[in-house]
Amino acid sequence: MNSNSLKEKLKDYLFNILLSCLLLIGTFLLLSPWVKEAIIKFSINNIMNNIMNNTTAEEINYNQENAEEFSWDPAIQTPNLKTILSNISKLNRKDVLGVISISDVNILFPILNGTSTQNLLVGATTVNIGQKMGEGNYILAGHHIRDDTLLFGPLLKVEEETLIQITDKTNIYTYQVVDKKIVKETDLSILQETTIPTITLFTCNVSGIKTDKRVVIRGELVDTSSFSADNQYVNMYNVQEEERVTAHNDSLVFWLVLLICLICLLVSGMYFYKNQRKS
Repeated sequence: MNSNSLKEKLKDYLFNILLSCLLLIGTFLLLSPWVKEAIIKFSINNIMNNIMNNTTAEEINYNQENAEEFSWDPAIQTPNLKTILSNISKLNRKDVLGVISISDVNILFPILNGTSTQNLLVGATTVNIGQKMGEGNYILAGHHIRDDTLLFGPLLKVEEETLIQITDKTNIYTYQVVDKKIVKETDLSILQETTIPTITLFTCNVSGIKTDKRVVIRGELVDTSSFSADNQYVNMYNVQEEERVTAHNDSLVFWLVLLICLICLLVSGMYFYKNQRKS
């Protein structure tokens, strides 16, 4: 084999590597919004399956009583892929305070202590230090990203009289929505204490662009039941948890099939191109 043939083969080899890298990068960039959402969805379900299911009421109570101080930044924006990849696995088990459930809009994920970047990626976060479920104004912030079904995106679909449930695994606290409004991010009146047990949820009013508006949902306490009780409120929470497990399994199958299809597409493209060059 002469030197010219070796050079040609080396060029083809390097070109194929470069083409493969470009195809992979292009595919990754094209799918990055879905990749972000898939990572968040998988992480939430992983936390629910591996942490929440194995966290006792005693551990949550300990976390509540020993919650670390934090600072709240009202200007936190929608995370990019780099932010997600560098923070998604940094959840501190000591920040776990419970679960929020709104069955009408398919919200079911952890409540975490403090509005840190890593906590906002996988759950609803407390805003004031020392908040207690079923007492005063229980305030939670959350992200609104491109997929309106993730994190606090579904809040835009919440209507008055919708039931909001939070639990610390000792009790389930059920609130009924009494007010929904849009406010400026500088409006701190939503953080004020209340004389009756209230829950306040808020998130950005739009996703994908910078905004100074927030959607605010406010509910009032209508029931407090033991986590182990047998009534309509506890049963409603349990039904949603069962549906979440089923949906998680279906989602894993979908993403596995999609990944296999993408790999097959890339391999087919490279094989087709190689044959074309030979001909």
